[in-house]
Amino acid sequence: MSSVTFSEETARDTMESSRRDVMHCEKEIQSIKDSLKLLNPGAGAHSDEDSLNALKVTVNKVRFNGEEPPKDVESPPTFKVHLSSPIEVRTITKLHDPLDPSAEGSFALFKSVEISNALLTVEAFSSADASDGTKLGVSAAHDLLPLFEDLESSTGADTNNSSTLEIAIVSENRDLIIADLRNSKDDDESKASRGGDEGDKGGDYERTEDEEPRNEEGFETSEEKSTAATGTDRGDNEGSETNDGNPEPAADRNDSGQDKSVGDDERCEGLKGEADVVATEETNPGQNMSDAPKEESKVQIPVCVLSVHLEYTPSLNDKRDALYNKLNEVSKRKAAAIEALRKSAAAVNRARAEQGMTSDNVEKSTAVKSGFLKKSKASGSGEKNTPPPLLKRVYEKTFGPQSMLWVVGPIAKNYVVFFAVSVFFHFKGDLLALPPPV
Repeated sequence: MSSVTFSEETARDTMESSRRDVMHCEKEIQSIKDSLKLLNPGAGAHSDEDSLNALKVTVNKVRFNGEEPPKDVESPPTFKVHLSSPIEVRTITKLHDPLDPSAEGSFALFKSVEISNALLTVEAFSSADASDGTKLGVSAAHDLLPLFEDLESSTGADTNNSSTLEIAIVSENRDLIIADLRNSKDDDESKASRGGDEGDKGGDYERTEDEEPRNEEGFETSEEKSTAATGTDRGDNEGSETNDGNPEPAADRNDSGQDKSVGDDERCEGLKGEADVVATEETNPGQNMSDAPKEESKVQIPVCVLSVHLEYTPSLNDKRDALYNKLNEVSKRKAAAIEALRKSAAAVNRARAEQGMTSDNVEKSTAVKSGFLKKSKASGSGEKNTPPPLLKRVYEKTFGPQSMLWVVGPIAKNYVVFFAVSVFFHFKGDLLALPPPV
């Protein structure tokens, strides 16, 4: 009995939950239909631009090493935004200004974008004119489909989907562009002053002995630095010789007998290696470090990181298609909820039937029935066979509800009235005659 009750309660809970799901789906379907009515071309005047989607790209911030750019660092002034579908290029010459969001050159606008196939790539240049400037780096291709795949919230004509994306600009030739940006202004000033000195000397500029030679990255070269480090002692120890008789400067070796130039080369290589970060491949949690692969992958430090804001405005067709897709999904959910409601109702009825059959079996199996102590009256005996009193019988025959007077009286009344009127017309009909005309 308890198991039957438990199953019935479970079926009732399932039925109530299914009923709530059906009601929720009904409300959602009604809201989608209202949104479709708003998107109906007959609901209002729509221009040709509303039939095309649009993608607006703006650069909000430029960060170096995860921080704001220092005062002595000049941010890249020009960015080229490449889109693969359609294949178009837009140029951004200034960062986004919240006070003037529609300023010229602060955003890139694309029309008729295929979100399912579009890839976004950003290039950074060192000058306002991209044709004259140096290309600092390029970003990876970013897929736009995961960003704007959910169009279910597009229920109005003015609904826009926005997303902020962090895009890393990486140098293609692995140069230290951050150092070049930091020293760009100083280099220009030094070149200007150096050009004046060269003009006064009347010849090519020559490096002085105190000036340290540097490579393209701005670091000292290993050869010149090692020479500078050992040149002072080399003249004092020209006559010294080793035990084998070979002349060798004593200052070129340290206490352990290692050549100092080798150490200088290693230190210089360490300085140049600051541009690349050596990342060891991750091993499994249960794997020993000795079993880890010895191969190393180099991860390049980005020149800068751009905070790019993407604002996508879907077209009317995109909104309508998204709403229809959502309507189909909600309709499927409603059908599933109705099916669950039907099954739960059938389970409740089945539980009730089982409970009724169980109670009938219990009643039939009872040995003692209710009312077994009452004596049954014999047939032909009792108060029902006793005749009523005489006066009551006379009353019932003469004036009672079932007497002849009350049964025949209403019928005989009609005949009496008919014959009385006929006799009156026959004998006294002249009383009803009209007087003759005068």
